Amino acid sequence: MHSRTPRSVLIASAATIALALGSASSFAAMNDTGSAPSTTEKTQSSADAYRERMAGEVDEWKQKVDDFSTKAKEKGTAASKSAATKLDRAWDNVKTQWDKLQNATDDTWSDTKAAFEKAWRDFQDTWKSTTLNT
Repeated sequence: MHSRTPRSVLIASAATIALALGSASSFAAMNDTGSAPSTTEKTQSSADAYRERMAGEVDEWKQKVDDFSTKAKEKGTAASKSAATKLDRAWDNVKTQWDKLQNATDDTWSDTKAAFEKAWRDFQDTWKSTTLNT
């Protein structure tokens, strides 16, 4: 006859093994029922981590765009104004996609993230071309 080991003993054993092997993160990833997080939990935490990481970059670039636009408009040349307009348009697209990313659901996350990343790349390309030419 097989005896059943209580769940708490199994969880404690898993923790001991994970710590001994140096993989406490795999144990820490377990939820309070002792099972691994669901796909939804993993997706949500990776989405939250991505949003958090990108929030800092978006804030940093917002300041750079504002500074560049102000300086370009102060120059008053047609090239500077054109560059500022192109950059403002690219930045507006980033902000639009960023807002959508903030509200993305598990079902829309992948497509919304891809759209944000495309807007981000387009903005970076615009930044490089406009700051080099003004």
